[in-house]
Order: sequence, then C-alpha cells, then structure tokens
Amino acid sequence: MTVAPSIKPISYFDLDVFRQEQELLFQRAWQFYGFRLEVDQHNDYLCRDIGGKSVIVQNFQGSLKAFLNVCSHRFCRIREHESGSAPLMCPYHGWSYDGEGVPVGIPSPSLFQDISQSQREMLSLEAWQIQCCGQFIFVRRGHDGDSLEQFLGGTYDFLEEISGALGEKLDLNRYTIRSNWKIAVENSLEAYHVPLIHPDSFSRLGTSGCQFEFTGPHSSWVSNVSEQMRNKWRFAEKYYTSRTFRSDGYLHHLIFPNVTIVTLFGTTFSVQHFRPISPIETECSSHVFSTKLTEPSISRAASAVIEGMNKASVEFNRVVFEEDRIICELAQRGVEENPIGKGVLGDEEQRVSEFQQAYTSAMTGEL
Repeated sequence: MTVAPSIKPISYFDLDVFRQEQELLFQRAWQFYGFRLEVDQHNDYLCRDIGGKSVIVQNFQGSLKAFLNVCSHRFCRIREHESGSAPLMCPYHGWSYDGEGVPVGIPSPSLFQDISQSQREMLSLEAWQIQCCGQFIFVRRGHDGDSLEQFLGGTYDFLEEISGALGEKLDLNRYTIRSNWKIAVENSLEAYHVPLIHPDSFSRLGTSGCQFEFTGPHSSWVSNVSEQMRNKWRFAEKYYTSRTFRSDGYLHHLIFPNVTIVTLFGTTFSVQHFRPISPIETECSSHVFSTKLTEPSISRAASAVIEGMNKASVEFNRVVFEEDRIICELAQRGVEENPIGKGVLGDEEQRVSEFQQAYTSAMTGEL
C-alpha cells in the first residue's frame, strides 16, 4: 500500500529545521554516544558532538558521568581530543573537576579565597544524563522524561543480548556524506534501491521480503538469504556453533533516530551512527565487531575461516557504504532542487514511512 511521505523535501536542507532537530531531537531525547568498552578504566574519556554540543563521558572509579565540555571558570573547552585517559582538567588555567563536575582543584587558591564550597558546587560543569544498556552508552541533556529502558522498549533486551555477543572491534570506517542525516538513515531502512545501487555487493546476499517489526520509534527487518549464500554459511557454520547471538539470515535494526545494527547469521556485527554535522552534511561511523565465541576453536582451519569471514565483512561494509554515499549525495541534490515535491512510499519502504512518522512526532513533542 503506497503512502505519502510525512517529511517534506525542504526539511532535508532547511537551516531552521536543522536547528530545531539539534535541540528537540538530539539534545532532549536519548542519543547513542559510544561503547562502554571504550571507557572501561578510571579516567578513560570520550568526547563527542551531540546535538551541536561537545559532551564528555568519563570513567570515575568505574562510574560513567557525562558533562558539557566547557570549563565553568572562563568557558574554555576542556577536552581537545576524541578519546584518552586523563583527569578532568581544563587546559587553559588548570581547573580540575571531580566525578560530580565540581571544581576541586583551583591553581593559586589564594586568588580565590572567598569561594565557598556551595559556590564551588554552583560552578559545577553542566551534567548530562547518562544511562547504559549493555555496551551501549546513551546520553541526553535533560533529566526529565522516560528512562532509557522505557525509551528503548523491547529493543532494550535486544541491545543487551547484542552487547554480550560483541567480540573484537575489527574496523571503524568514518566518513562524511554530503547529504542530510535523514537521507542517510532512510537509505539504510529500505532494500528497494539494492538491485540498482548494489548489484555486485549487497544484492549477492539475496535478501527479500518485508518481515518488518516495530517497537515504538524503533524497527527491524529479518530476511532470508539466497541458497547460494546459505550454502556458503553451511560450510563455515561448524566453526561458529558457540557464538552467543544467532540470526537465521540477515538482521537490520534501527535504534531511533540515527543508529543501525546489522548482522548476518550473528557472525559479525556492524553498528552505524549517522551524526548530523550541518543541514547537508552527515558524519557516518561504521563499527564492525567480530562475534564472541564461548568455546573458540584453536584449529588452524577454524582460525583461517573466521579470519576470512571477518575480513570479508569489513570489506563488504566499506564497499556498500561507499555506494550508499554516492547515491545519498545525489538524492540530496534532488531534494534541494525540488523543495515542494510530494513523493510516494511503497511497501518495501514501510520502515521509512514509520521513521518519518516517529520523526514528526518527536519534532512536535508527541514522542
């Protein structure tokens, strides 16, 4: 059944719409930030842009805290790098902060003798709310509204299960697309474009059907694969019998609004994060993990097969996303040239339709 899109073309490049998204969608709502394994030791930190704000997540003696990356003394950015391990200290004048964001180290304290403890607490860094689901870290600027578990709904259990299956990180492919973030997300939610855009890559999986599931604003697609692909899998399957997560074919999951998780038979996992940079630019980060085996084989044959599967997964992802980058940029040019177009969505684009409805609800405060 065909339906009309609920997002107008102008929303894919309008600056005012982009600014509203940054506040209403990316600051106020729960946003994927990173992985716990990236900050598993005391003083480990990450620094990411969330909704146009630079946000620090740091490990304080095993407890993760999130703060705006701005010193409360003279408003200098505290962290310059994306990741590292160091006490939370401003590089400008050396003010340092504890796990509550309170300035506990002020150089030349005699110059600030009249600052009381209560005043120090008033000078605390702006704290963001932070919660984790398994390995997945989420943050938001406000402290009101649904808990992370409520926001994720049935997807919460899925993320916990996936977290237990993540093995070694095999690849991080980070690149910029000259397109709006919604175009990149929507492209990932439908296979209607696959025959034309991925004839020698994704098409070889032989995915088909519209077995979609929806959990609030989140969605998933489970698909069988071609018999040729399944025969290849039967050859390798004996080396993966102790994997902790299984899927009978191809699985694609959306964590609204801008994260997708993909696996084929549970052999590797690809986590994509589409971060808006501007109305017409998106930073895409694709993390590829091996699967965790509870009883890894030590045979030479098993090691060779698994290494080959891991390498093929990394190469496959890089090829597919480069093909997607090209077509997303072409789609961006189209919406800019026809800002009042109407469009239509078919059966294979149902996930796109549901995403657009969830987006509209979030932008109007109804989600």
